[in-house]
Order: sequence, then structure tokens, then C-alpha cells
Amino acid sequence: MILAGLEDPGTLYRPPANDPNQFEFKKHVKDVRKAYDAFFRHGYFITSKMSKELQDFGTTTIIATGLAVMCNEIDEIQNVKLDKNGDPVVQKPEEPKYGVKISYTSPEGEKRTIYYFKQNLSDGNLSAAFTKFMKKQKIDTSFYKASMYAPHMKSFSKVNALAREARYVVQSDSGLKVSELQKDKNRKIRLFGQYSAPDKMFATPMQEEMKTAYANSICKDGDEAAKGHFTAIWKSDPCTIKAAPQAAMTTYGGALPFRYDYSGVMNEPEYATNLIYAVREEAVPDSSFVDGN
Repeated sequence: MILAGLEDPGTLYRPPANDPNQFEFKKHVKDVRKAYDAFFRHGYFITSKMSKELQDFGTTTIIATGLAVMCNEIDEIQNVKLDKNGDPVVQKPEEPKYGVKISYTSPEGEKRTIYYFKQNLSDGNLSAAFTKFMKKQKIDTSFYKASMYAPHMKSFSKVNALAREARYVVQSDSGLKVSELQKDKNRKIRLFGQYSAPDKMFATPMQEEMKTAYANSICKDGDEAAKGHFTAIWKSDPCTIKAAPQAAMTTYGGALPFRYDYSGVMNEPEYATNLIYAVREEAVPDSSFVDGN
């Protein structure tokens, strides 16, 4: 797994030996719990809060804590940087922290690795070394979600291109625009949850292509539950040309069991969510996928 963000990777917190009452340790446990608070409440970290909450120990402690809670055994943690060829090399202790490599063993006994890099992903700041590193990984699955709907901006075209190279793309509407995914004729798109308007704080309009995709999916895929939900809300037939704007508020493919993304609908957490699963047809031929066209 490869993660990237603006936060400093830092180093793994280690309790001091001269703290018999564990006051400092308890404080750090409280800080980590506070840093995770938004994630468990909303399904994502809040950037403005992370910069303050993680300034003492960085993302390494947060990632390591998450792995431990999920019963993984951490084998090794190394601070790394990327050389000019995009290959990770161990950093010297005195160097500014750029990235971290965490090797761990899953509960099933599989050896796995997580990389985290402090990397601005906008076109003007995306480093050549990071791009080379990503291309060498031959990423199979891209999990794409971004703050402030950044991938909708022209200045994030390079990282968007990297995300589109994956055979599988799992994302919210804050990732790639549906219109971008639809350009790949070999990619099938499956929708889940309910597409509702982004929260007003982002000043981001709803995607017309997404509305149409939800409307077409309800009828093409024969989702009777979605049809029933639409009829209950709008008292009309969802399989009509006029249904597209309203269909965006209909739960399609079943409600997700968790809150996800920046939906503006806050009073129905089981519906105020949306998820896009896009797969290249040659990867998994499956007639249940719909393209929303």
C-alpha cells in the first residue's frame, strides 16, 4: 500500500524510560485517539486538524497504531526517501523526514508493506522521483479520495493520470470525475450508496454525468430496492427522462455500512454516502457492472 499526503511522517513514538507514572505516554495515547476521532466519525481525516494534531509525532505513529489495532504485527519501520530513479533508500537520522516504510505481518501470516510519503500531489509539486516510483509499482487498485475535491482541478492532472492506470479504481465523488472514468471504454462503473450534493463548504457542484449514471443504473441493473426508494421519495417512475436529477438522491446498490465522503446530507448517515467502483473489463468480466451511459 502506498499513501501520500502533506503531513510529516515523523517517527514512531516510544515511551520514555524515566516516566514511571506514564504521564507522557498517556498524553500521547490521548493525542492519537483525538487524531483518529474525525476518521471514526466521518470516514476521513480533517486536513486542518491533522496538521496540528500530528505535529508532535507525524503519520508514522498513526499508521502503526491502525495496523496494531487490526491485529497486524509490525516487523520493521524505516524512514526512507526516493533517489533520482524513484527507488526507496533508507534516510540518515539527521535528514528531514520524507517518507516511511512499514513492514508488517498480517493476522493471516502474509508479509506486507506500507509506504507513506510527504508529497504535494499538485502538478507543479509532484516530484519526478515519486512519479517514477509509482509507475514501477504497477498498481493494481487505486483507492482515490481527496480533500476539497482537488482531483476535479486542472492542476492535479498528473496524479489523476496515475490513478487511472490502475485496473481497479475505488473512490468517492471527490476522486476522479465520472466523465474521466467514462473516457475509458473498457472500464465498467458500478455505483453504491446515494449521490447527494457535496457539503456547501466545498462550493463544488454536483456532477451531471454522475446524476445520469445513477438514473440509468437504477433501470438498467433492475435494482428493485432503488426503484422503491425513488418512488417513495418522488412518487413517480424512476425510469423516465425526467428522473435523472432526482435519482441522485436515491440509494442504489444498497446502503453502505459506513459513512463515507463529504455528502451534504447529514441527517441520514446510512444514505449520506456514495462510492464508485470502476474496473477495466478485461480484469473481471462481470455482467453486473454498468457503465451509466
